[in-house]
Amino acid sequence: MLVGERRVDLFGLDYLCAPANLIDTYVYYTGMYERNTLSCLQYCVKNIPGLSEQAFMDIGANSGLFSILGGRLFATVLAFEPFPAIFSRLKSNVDRNGFSNVRLFSFGLGDEETQLVFIPPKKDNMGTGHFVSEPAEASGVVLPVRVGDVVTEAEAVTVGLVKIDVEALSRMYCVACAKRSSVISPSSSWN
Repeated sequence: MLVGERRVDLFGLDYLCAPANLIDTYVYYTGMYERNTLSCLQYCVKNIPGLSEQAFMDIGANSGLFSILGGRLFATVLAFEPFPAIFSRLKSNVDRNGFSNVRLFSFGLGDEETQLVFIPPKKDNMGTGHFVSEPAEASGVVLPVRVGDVVTEAEAVTVGLVKIDVEALSRMYCVACAKRSSVISPSSSWN
């Protein structure tokens, strides 16, 4: 545990909060962060037949808040977090809850396999780290980016729902998803 971290009961799950992190501050003081997103996940699982037997992709998983909640709702969770320091928190939160159906990936997703510069998050908000498309834009660390359906094909899963919470290149990934019908099933597409 890092200095100041606290364990929180998150709907019966063991979640490790870092009070200096914006997301975890919400969890610690209010019991949840982005409660509407959780409500949406629960609503979809309840009202779309067969969705719970499919996979949930958590792109930009951060410390695993929605990955561990998704571990209860879906047959499989594919959680993606490229930044090593945050990935270790994600892994810790998944491991402490014993989920064998949550698969972790320490790379970003995009429309091509590549290496991109990643700008580390601000100290008080671990959700602000992001990839930049032009390395000259800023200095950071170079991290791998993979194509999403290559991962889903290798994992042999049908993706039923996708959560994308990334700071900069989300449009790039959404375009890649729209071009590749195998990434998003009809139950999770929208107009």
